[in-house]
Amino acid sequence: MRWGLSAALGFCMVGAVLAAPVVLPHVIPPQQAGDRPDSPPLTGDMAEFTPLRARVPAPPLRFTDAKGQTHSLAEFHGRFVVFNFWATWCGPCIEELPTLDALARSPAVDNLAVVTVAQDRRGATVVVPFLEAKGLSALPRFLDPDSSAGRVLNVEALPTTFLVDPAGRIIGSIDGSADWNGADARNLISWYATPKPPRP
Repeated sequence: MRWGLSAALGFCMVGAVLAAPVVLPHVIPPQQAGDRPDSPPLTGDMAEFTPLRARVPAPPLRFTDAKGQTHSLAEFHGRFVVFNFWATWCGPCIEELPTLDALARSPAVDNLAVVTVAQDRRGATVVVPFLEAKGLSALPRFLDPDSSAGRVLNVEALPTTFLVDPAGRIIGSIDGSADWNGADARNLISWYATPKPPRP
């Protein structure tokens, strides 16, 4: 199967943005973010992770589960969240999902939540059988069939993954597939989850 250029680059393009997205603060360029001892370890699979210069509260957004119940990111306040948008038709997403499932089964830090939200337009009818067939039982069956939650965060490609701290603030994001069960991702999550002394 050929996925074209977007798959070769590790992401799939999604539809045009139809609503005004949240504007996030200026980001730290990846080449500068890791050049200080007190900077996050942006190496390997996490080299393209883009931290925000200043964390901001995650905006209100809604998604549903397979039974049609509405959920929000606010439900996970108090936990460190790996928040991922994906779809069954996205090759790089399919490659990435088992690593997210493995991270959910064996968290990098205590009190970690792996929250995956599928943007398939047919919703649970395709997402649930897909996850079951792949044996990805540790991942939630959350859905965003009209991409409304993705638009709030200005998601333009899949997969896109955000890190959210226990206070509900967005730390940064990465576009494209990554090994979330690998040492690079685990080190980055652990770095952000470890309290830091105040800068002098």
